[in-house]
Amino acid sequence: AGIDVDPCDIAPPTTKLGDAMNEYHGRTPSFTCVGTGEVAKLKGKLRASFTKIGSIPALLLCYPPPQSSMAYDALANYITVGGETVVHIGEWQGLTGSSNFEKLLVSRFHCGYRQRCLTWGTDASEVTIWQASGANSLPDAERILIPCSNCKKRPAARRCRYVRLLGYCSGQCYDEHADVRATHYSCNMVPHVLSQMSSFEDEVYTSSVLDGT
Repeated sequence: AGIDVDPCDIAPPTTKLGDAMNEYHGRTPSFTCVGTGEVAKLKGKLRASFTKIGSIPALLLCYPPPQSSMAYDALANYITVGGETVVHIGEWQGLTGSSNFEKLLVSRFHCGYRQRCLTWGTDASEVTIWQASGANSLPDAERILIPCSNCKKRPAARRCRYVRLLGYCSGQCYDEHADVRATHYSCNMVPHVLSQMSSFEDEVYTSSVLDGT
């Protein structure tokens, strides 16, 4: 069994030299047909779907562009027409979306599912599914957008620059996680000795989560 997806992009990937080139994917062909679309037309597409199937389909946001209003505008439009399910694929407080989008999402929706994506060390993306109503089905610790990689109970305050999926709430948790972090370094072809040399507050090795870097 599968699901029907109607993907669209303001500049779909194409191999045609005369067409606009996609900012992120260049002329690399997509795995499926991607239509041309923009946020301004989202309401119309959703209402057409409601007329056809009797319900508002889920909104899928896959790697929404960083520091752009696209994700926020799409979600705001989705809320306006009564949408109830959002599927987000991307990184929190970093390489995708915006803080305004994240604030709107967590204020109106509950996270019911999250799963890490297979990534390089340069990003920390995951798949999350959000519902507009009902109790949050995840434990309190898992509602945090970026939990500490060690204690998993508190929000991460700083993120590892070399393996972005690792974040820590404190220097203590950072130090306790040194051996595990060294393994992540090795898997990402980063000299594991750097994990032993680094410190929680060192800007060379970590950055503030609030910086989005």
